[in-house]
Amino acid sequence: EDEDSELVGAKSKEWLKRNIPPLRIGGDELKHEERSLTGYVASTRQPMIVDDVFQEMSSEGFYRQVTRVIRSEIAVPVTVDEQV
Repeated sequence: EDEDSELVGAKSKEWLKRNIPPLRIGGDELKHEERSLTGYVASTRQPMIVDDVFQEMSSEGFYRQVTRVIRSEIAVPVTVDEQV
């Protein structure tokens, strides 16, 4: 949770960890600049595969670019006792 008691996601790919901002959990209700695939998947509790992140970015999708090296992404919600 952040200071406003809103859930935020986290990633831990060590070589990118310092470059990844907090990722707000939510869907269409979020502003475009607040959206992320990780946050969307946590919100829906459904896994998602994005084959082409550049196509996803050009639409109203949820991919948030951290580096141009990433071309595709898979996100899977991690749940314990029905909680993300």
